[in-house]
Amino acid sequence: MRTSAAEYLADRLRQSLGVRVRTDKPGTIQRMSSAHQSTCDLDEAEAAGRAAVALSLERRSDLMVTLVRDSDDPYRCSTGLAPLSAVANCQRALPTEFIDSPARGLTRAFERYALPLLGSPLPEFARLA
Repeated sequence: MRTSAAEYLADRLRQSLGVRVRTDKPGTIQRMSSAHQSTCDLDEAEAAGRAAVALSLERRSDLMVTLVRDSDDPYRCSTGLAPLSAVANCQRALPTEFIDSPARGLTRAFERYALPLLGSPLPEFARLA
């Protein structure tokens, strides 16, 4: 079953021309692009991987490595553990204090939370007058 126009077109090309075709779903490119990794992402991914290896060497299981924000200013994060039963098939919604209800925009609280995760320095973009 095709789920997008891109998959439909890929199937048509595959059938008509007999070529290999690949599609990407919107949203996956920014999650896998090495050009868009922040230093924070890299550091936290390595810390989570090290913590997971340590758990494995201790023969501990049924746990998930978590990232725990220790400080906002300066931003610091450490690893923690959560039982899989507490996180499997669950989702955590964005806190209501992060959403400006009337405008459906994001609040300063969200900015304080998110900006350290982007790493630094943030790029400068040109503005058109």
